[in-house]
Amino acid sequence: MPKRTVKITKGNNNKKGRGIVWMLSWSADDVYFWANWGLAGSLIFGVALTIAVIVSGNIKEAALKRELAASSERTAGLEKEAADARLELARINPINLPIKSMIAEVYIVIRSDDFREPFFPATMGGDFAISDRDGVLIALRCKNRDCMPTFLTDPITKATLQKANALTVSMTFSWPAGTPFAFRYWVDRNNASLAELDKRVIGAMFDVPEISNNSEIVSGVCVVTINGTLQRRFEIPKMTLAGTVTCLPINQ
Repeated sequence: MPKRTVKITKGNNNKKGRGIVWMLSWSADDVYFWANWGLAGSLIFGVALTIAVIVSGNIKEAALKRELAASSERTAGLEKEAADARLELARINPINLPIKSMIAEVYIVIRSDDFREPFFPATMGGDFAISDRDGVLIALRCKNRDCMPTFLTDPITKATLQKANALTVSMTFSWPAGTPFAFRYWVDRNNASLAELDKRVIGAMFDVPEISNNSEIVSGVCVVTINGTLQRRFEIPKMTLAGTVTCLPINQ
């Protein structure tokens, strides 16, 4: 079978170069026209892409806002649960409730033969101050005090002296004092609980005005009642310091 052959003619050569000839035949106006349309198309495409980016950004921002709102709601819910848990804990253990009232009762017997007159309740004492390392946490005002000369046996001869050689002092302090414009101490300012107070307190101090020198404290008791039911005790020292008694808290 004979092979097929294609004869290249002048017409075929014209077909191959027809596109090139057509492009070369463009005038400057044609090039300018199509270039403008190409530029316009590029601008339109760029604007479309910009709009797409803006729209997608708005969608992402809206989704982020919804997530933040949901997160805020979850956080608020957790905070409410924590607050409810604290209230429940306070109901279970009253030590976590805010301190609303305090009463300190002090009874001491001081051996001394150098007393200041008179020994009557009219000689009111000062404050019962509970402190930490930075200062006074709360100060209870003296509401009542009784002082009575006391006869103690001589520590050497064991004989009872004819002259009063001791002073028995009974004092009651309370907070709040009920006076207008009273200074607000740390407990009052922070609405503190007894649990918080226990973490800070390092001691308490009060004065016995009838004593001017360093004197021996024979015996004593110091009890502080908080919110009517809770109690904290302080250890009475062995000596006064120029009429001032400084007590250390007793671990509960």
